[in-house]
Amino acid sequence: MRKMASAALSACVWVSLLAIVAAGVVRICVEAKDKRSQHNSQIARLQDRG
Repeated sequence: MRKMASAALSACVWVSLLAIVAAGVVRICVEAKDKRSQHNSQIARLQDRG
């Protein structure tokens, strides 16, 4: 019984760590996409002026 509880606990820890890492990766990707699209719109504005 005790072994199963510790195994379940460690499984929960691993799952939460993976979830945190996945959330971080997703956030970084979304921020990179936002920056890229903002950058493209700035370039377009500069080209319109020129």
